[in-house]
Amino acid sequence: MQIEEGNKVRKLQMLMLTAAVLSIFVSSGVQSQQSPSATSRGSGTPEKEVTIRISVLPIINSWAVFVGQDKGFFAAENIKLEFKRVASGAEAASAMVGGSLDIALTSNIVSVVQANEQGYDLNIISNNNIVNKKYPYIALMVPYNSPYKTARDLVGKTFATNSLKGNIQMYAEAWMKKNGEDPAKVKFAEMPFPSMESAMKSGSIDVALNSDPFVTGYLDRNVARVLSWHHSDASPGGEALVGLTIASRKWEDNNVDALKRFLRALNKGIDFVRANEQGEAMDILAKNIRVPLATVKRFHLTEFRKGVDEKLLQESLDLMTDLGYSSKKLSAKNYISPYVIAQ
Repeated sequence: MQIEEGNKVRKLQMLMLTAAVLSIFVSSGVQSQQSPSATSRGSGTPEKEVTIRISVLPIINSWAVFVGQDKGFFAAENIKLEFKRVASGAEAASAMVGGSLDIALTSNIVSVVQANEQGYDLNIISNNNIVNKKYPYIALMVPYNSPYKTARDLVGKTFATNSLKGNIQMYAEAWMKKNGEDPAKVKFAEMPFPSMESAMKSGSIDVALNSDPFVTGYLDRNVARVLSWHHSDASPGGEALVGLTIASRKWEDNNVDALKRFLRALNKGIDFVRANEQGEAMDILAKNIRVPLATVKRFHLTEFRKGVDEKLLQESLDLMTDLGYSSKKLSAKNYISPYVIAQ
């Protein structure tokens, strides 16, 4: 278990090492069906089939892409998806930097800014998921029988996060600060989401920053309880942009048509999730993350929106500056792809 020492150099080295060894990640082997009816828009000629290597996590973040895969939206655009599983948005960004991915579905703005400050050119091509009061999704959880009730009770405690100095940690720090406590007075330990339960039971962590399917599992087994839905609780307007879909500018420039086709299919997946989140879309989610449908129906869901929400993106960037994740003022417009389909 790695405890944050505030060493940004070491963090960047870790990200690059992840990129170098990412080849050990195993592709899920799930690929889109070829669509013989796919044609170039308005030309009547078949569009060239393209394979896109895309990162996924076996959690709700990947829902719209799972739907697009199962419903044939990508196949209709003659796109074959090659899924690559990663553990965090930081790993996804590192994989892109290392050339192992074309599109990162599960990244976040902190990872994008950190990569671009090192000379890379990563762009946001779409929102991925958003949290708010209706769709809280990510929880700050404490042991079920613990005495912790407020942010003050957590001073000096150890928080588990899936990525040090990542988006989830940043919003936990923002929540501490909003509640009058110094975020520098808590510790952060990096570990995968599935490892947090055993770490909490052993007492090596005091707080788990986690999402479903793990949140519902903790609640079912009385392992932990929700102290805060810290993303929405810490955000100025009560909602936050959590996940992003990103690509490198070089890949975008060389694959403009494929990118547009990808975004058309992704947007159809988002529309389907929004219209059928308690129906067929939930069946598809349960199948792809391999969790019983009865359990998935009790998940704390997340909201999907098309395009890029520039206002929420700017709020996240302002938090980065406020909390010392970046030393300068950041502008949302500098991180949005010029090829984004306007919604």
